[in-house]
Amino acid sequence: MRIDSWEIRLLRLPLAKPFYTTDRAVDHCDTVYVAARCGESTGWGEAAPGNAPFLTSESASGVFALLRDHLLPLLPPRHGWESAETLAEAMAPIRGNRYAKGAVDMAWHDLNARKKEKPLWETIGGKARPIEVGLTFDRLPTHEDLYAELERAKNEKFHRVTLKMRPGWEVQAVSAARAIAPWPTLLSVDLEGALDPSEQGEMLYRLQDFMLAAVEQPFDPADLLSHAIFQESFRTPLALDESISSLLDAQIALDLQSGRVFALKPGRLGGLSQAALVGEAAREADAACYAGFDLGSSVAYRHMLAAAALESCTLPADYVRFGEIFVEEPGRALVPELREFPGKKENEPPKEWRAIDLWSEPGIGFDPDPELIENYTVEKAVFA
Repeated sequence: MRIDSWEIRLLRLPLAKPFYTTDRAVDHCDTVYVAARCGESTGWGEAAPGNAPFLTSESASGVFALLRDHLLPLLPPRHGWESAETLAEAMAPIRGNRYAKGAVDMAWHDLNARKKEKPLWETIGGKARPIEVGLTFDRLPTHEDLYAELERAKNEKFHRVTLKMRPGWEVQAVSAARAIAPWPTLLSVDLEGALDPSEQGEMLYRLQDFMLAAVEQPFDPADLLSHAIFQESFRTPLALDESISSLLDAQIALDLQSGRVFALKPGRLGGLSQAALVGEAAREADAACYAGFDLGSSVAYRHMLAAAALESCTLPADYVRFGEIFVEEPGRALVPELREFPGKKENEPPKEWRAIDLWSEPGIGFDPDPELIENYTVEKAVFA
């Protein structure tokens, strides 16, 4: 498949209200769009690692500079990139920088799906089904605000709720969450690598009393050994998010049995190609997966939903309320609807949960709004 030109843009999207991430409030979302053009068709990718390298080791401005100065010069336009593998080989001289590579990979996959006139999720091996979704709650001003959001999530029938654990909230917040959203709601907590295994293991064991679906990333992402040691005696599945940024990470974690749940994030993993490989490795080892999403626009979210359609993703995918977070964004958000799912146990009646219906249009299913893209562009570069 010939690429006539690459275009990259650093966008700054205003938020309707502060968004908390790693205890920092942000009022805008910096993100990078990659457009791969071939004739009349354009494939879109997005890298949204964060405004600064706090959530990940990359940042949106750094991704833009890396793409402009180093990565896209390796990918000359009007060259035939017949597969995502050949594209990956061309990008291999660049070490790391998976978000930048991931945005290019996503743009290629979107363009490929458009050329085949098939939806993106189908061309990467996904199955047509409603995708259950869940909500994640980061730090809120008060416990009462958190409880109100949990009550809303329960009333709206989101199957999975995840709490970001903060100092002083911990067990009290989890106890209240379980009381508000009793089983069969899937309740998880995310510790973002904040615990010291030698000093705070006791608190971790206390969490087993709340019938949690998973305890996510309790220890430093690089410390797969401590995760493995705790998982051996820990009834609740440990979920690995930041620990899994490549297929090699996943293979090591599976060999050590460091966790029973993996987060598939196409951006962090370097694109849909790698996400599919990690998902398949986890599935073969009987580890569950869910498609994860951090703050980004609907372009990145469509790619995440394509990953969520893979056979390996058996748990509810992440969801964010785009209309409440952004003032406006160039994408087209999908809204979850109530769908009926069979009971998990014999003779258990069906349950209604929020789910997103996959689209039937080619590629990611839409072209981003060009006027909004232009309005919010901070920098751009074209390679033709």
